[in-house]
Amino acid sequence: MHTSNLKHQKTVHLALIGLGGTGSALLSHLGSLYAGLQATGGPKLQVTTFDPDTVSPANLARQRFYPADLGKNKAFVLTERVNLCLGTGWQAVPEKFSQSHPHNFNIIVSCVDTRAARGDIAKFLNDRQETPYWLDCGNTAKTGQVILGRQGTAMALPSELHPELIDASLEEDALPSCSALEAISRQDLMINPMVAVQAADLLWKLLHEGEIRHSARYFDLESGQMVSRAVP
Repeated sequence: MHTSNLKHQKTVHLALIGLGGTGSALLSHLGSLYAGLQATGGPKLQVTTFDPDTVSPANLARQRFYPADLGKNKAFVLTERVNLCLGTGWQAVPEKFSQSHPHNFNIIVSCVDTRAARGDIAKFLNDRQETPYWLDCGNTAKTGQVILGRQGTAMALPSELHPELIDASLEEDALPSCSALEAISRQDLMINPMVAVQAADLLWKLLHEGEIRHSARYFDLESGQMVSRAVP
């Protein structure tokens, strides 16, 4: 079991990288997490979102966007929505996450769709002496996984547990979907919400309970199976 002191901090700073299928769903859950922590006397959750992309018609089915959002930056649209609903002061950055941004995050959550992007995050963490938690979210058409790690703990970083996650030589040349129908044909409609729920639950255990017993979860929508990896 891993014990964290984040639940005792006044404010927890979280970076959410990628506002696509999983990231857009997870941001909504982070709003619930914020409210839950406030109700239980937990830390204040301060979120910064990162995504350079704009909303396209192909995003309307699998991601948390509406026709009125077309052409707008994903990070701005979703972060403003949460701020308006909850009165939070969360920040949106319409760029890719990089080392040029402030480094005071306690938690980095990656919802990216390339191994190269994960590799950049791994390099960012390896170059730091005091590292934040890294929660990585990933999926295929029918399967998904969430992995929480931190250097210097029994919880290995996602890139250490599964080096293939950052192996750019395994990258597939997938063109962006041109329509919502094509997007759904590539990935099951419910795969991203499922990943987002599992990620949010791990964050709740980290910030509310302060204890992590299982740091990685893997599931298959086709078979209905789920397995988890216990903290050594």
